[in-house]
Amino acid sequence: MLSPEAERRLYALFEGNITEENLGVEGLKDLCALFAQNIEDPVEKLIVARTFLQVIFENSPDAVENFLDIRIAERCDARPQGTDCFGYLFGLDANAEKTLTDLIIGSKISIDPIVDSLALYVNEELTHPIHIGKVTPEKKVLSKWGLNGHVYEHHPLLVPLSYGWSVAYLSR
Repeated sequence: MLSPEAERRLYALFEGNITEENLGVEGLKDLCALFAQNIEDPVEKLIVARTFLQVIFENSPDAVENFLDIRIAERCDARPQGTDCFGYLFGLDANAEKTLTDLIIGSKISIDPIVDSLALYVNEELTHPIHIGKVTPEKKVLSKWGLNGHVYEHHPLLVPLSYGWSVAYLSR
């Protein structure tokens, strides 16, 4: 169910009243909710949510807060400059390739999130890691999105589309 404010923004948008308020990130969130409420298939619903999440994140990393139950756990400006998801977990000086190789060789791999395990997102061919985070006690993932994004706590599958569709959980 859409809020009255969301309905007002969408009505104005569909009537041709295209303003920054109607078409900005709040308007995108409204459109996502509108599309999602009319989709039965959970996979299609997830595709819609992740598509909108990607666009909203690219436009305003702050606007992701509270969208799809995502929260900012740590702000980007509180982190060392140039830190990505690997640097966030292992430190700026860590060799991501060696660290990941060692982790994969020495870990149990699961398709289900295990508390304190690492969530490793890989490309479609399952050959290259794209993103990594840590599973929280709530079985959400804590991860830093890009160089200019915050550290977010999110459902494991609710990440920008650019992080791929495949996720494995690595635990010791």
